[in-house]
Amino acid sequence: MPITRPVGVSLLICTYNGAARIVETLNHLAQQIVAPSVAWEILLVDNASTDDVATVAQAFWATVATTAPLRVYTQPTPGKNYALELAYQEAGYSYMCIVDDDNWLAPDYVQNGFDILQSHPEVGLLGGRTTGAFEVEPPEWFKQYQHYYAVGTPILYDGDTPRPVSDGPVIDFELWGAGLFVRHIIWERMVALGFESLLSGRKGADLVAGEDHELCFVARLLGYTLWYSSSLSLVHYMTKGRLTVEYRDRLLRACVTGSLQLLPYKYAMLNKPAEPNIAQDVLKDFVYIEWFAIKNVFSLKYFGFLFGKEKTHFIWSNTYIKYIFKFLTVFETTKQNYRKVLNFKRNAIAMNIN
Repeated sequence: MPITRPVGVSLLICTYNGAARIVETLNHLAQQIVAPSVAWEILLVDNASTDDVATVAQAFWATVATTAPLRVYTQPTPGKNYALELAYQEAGYSYMCIVDDDNWLAPDYVQNGFDILQSHPEVGLLGGRTTGAFEVEPPEWFKQYQHYYAVGTPILYDGDTPRPVSDGPVIDFELWGAGLFVRHIIWERMVALGFESLLSGRKGADLVAGEDHELCFVARLLGYTLWYSSSLSLVHYMTKGRLTVEYRDRLLRACVTGSLQLLPYKYAMLNKPAEPNIAQDVLKDFVYIEWFAIKNVFSLKYFGFLFGKEKTHFIWSNTYIKYIFKFLTVFETTKQNYRKVLNFKRNAIAMNIN
């Protein structure tokens, strides 16, 4: 399938009630140092906001000294995934970059991302590192949990030992959505294959997300490489409302729920027989998750938070155990999702062959 968009970068901002944040985000985009030969634009999608974020954004952009246009769209259906799909559809260039309304990109971000994608045609998704900026002094516990907030250098785990991700291809890891570059042809192929997301993305106070991880799995199924570069740097701004224990614990539970919803992709990444027994395999996954959770309940890690350690194991195990009750009511839907993703994989392989 040929690339149907001219070479350039479309920056995609999906926002819900972001009027208080959008000016600083746009201000950093206005400071991008981009070669005159590189075409770029900004698309802002107002995702069912009840404030005047679109008006604020347009008024500010009219005052900046840049030739890059700002185009504004409205997605009345709540959910970041719906807003992103509209942005993908309307993006004018071959490379897209997802910019959350609280992301402040370094001045060389667009140019560095463009150069890497131009030099590595095998790379479908490209991500970088983040630092945090805070409306109020962050609590002492924040550093322990910062990777759940997409802050810091992404990490991998060798057992329980964390290590930073190295520059280059990323294996067994999903990139953060903040500042993520995406080749537009990935979206074109998703549409051609009739892709249906298993997620809706965050909606208002609902923190269950995972659309960035889903996109990583899809890119791999389409035959693309994921890439990390420390040359891509942005600041992730944290409002005081996100620095409470209550929000943190909701975020952790949402991360668990999102990971459970993406199990069909992990299943599809395996080399399964042509006609696997999906019902049996779903039950195996379920039993493994529950055994892991129950075993963890009787470990020191489960109660580690009482002694100043992360609360992650406590919340993850509890959420997994609660999944027992939901699983019994959504078993048929879960089987359908496993089958849906497997069919997408088969069709992607056939497309690449042809």
